[in-house]
Amino acid sequence: MDLTPAQASKLAEVRARVATTRHLDEPPLAGTVGEPSRFFTAVRAAVGKLKAARESAGLTLKDVSEKSGIAIETLSRMETGVARNPTWKTLGDYAHAVGCRLDLGVEG
Repeated sequence: MDLTPAQASKLAEVRARVATTRHLDEPPLAGTVGEPSRFFTAVRAAVGKLKAARESAGLTLKDVSEKSGIAIETLSRMETGVARNPTWKTLGDYAHAVGCRLDLGVEG
């Protein structure tokens, strides 16, 4: 395929952008947020504990949705890691619905 110089430049730009795009299971890229991998890991761990608490209590996503007001789709996306940056309110509502307490820690 013959490309004009402008098309070739644009194609190279798109390929470079795609090459640096991260997968959903990876932490955010360094420099995008302060301490990105720690934050990502902490959120994923919290969601994992909430899911375990939900399953331990015998609750379905529908049950949690009804108790918390969070859409089933949102809960599912959080649990599967597709929704990577839930708000503290959403996490708190989920925690309350499964009988847990959300705790925000600070390290010095």
